[in-house]
Amino acid sequence: FDRLITAFSVATARGLKARLVIAGGGPERERLDRLIVTYGMSERIQLAGYCEPPRLRAFMQAADLQVCTSVFENLSLAILEGMACGTPVLGTPGGGTPELVAQIDQALVLADDHPHTLADALPVWLADVDRLGALGRRARALAVERYDWERVVDGLETVCGEVASEWH
Repeated sequence: FDRLITAFSVATARGLKARLVIAGGGPERERLDRLIVTYGMSERIQLAGYCEPPRLRAFMQAADLQVCTSVFENLSLAILEGMACGTPVLGTPGGGTPELVAQIDQALVLADDHPHTLADALPVWLADVDRLGALGRRARALAVERYDWERVVDGLETVCGEVASEWH
């Protein structure tokens, strides 16, 4: 999240009018708090800490854009949750992030994971509210169509059945 905080701070210094909420807890909290203070962003960046599911869902549904700045993610539950809430996700090109994000729009996959790339991208994406709305609807439809819990479990059971039948 340090890359996100840095990029958001740079974009804000360039004129971006937005707020950043980071949900979740962890051992990096104190370091991230210090970074936010160092950049003078306490009024614009909120570390919400651990959020119960209803509060987390409310944050995701209220967001214009979710950002995944991880260098590597497998099949990210956070990205899928954002998609299910109707929020488009801007993400880095590492791991499984492009596989999920590109289904919404290939342009949502950043060229790299550098803060300056994200700082350039944030104002462009956040300025296009209509496009974000359309991409959010597409994200929700994809999440329901391809990643619904029943569908995933049924698919897993099918694969397990096929593997088990090959062993007998």
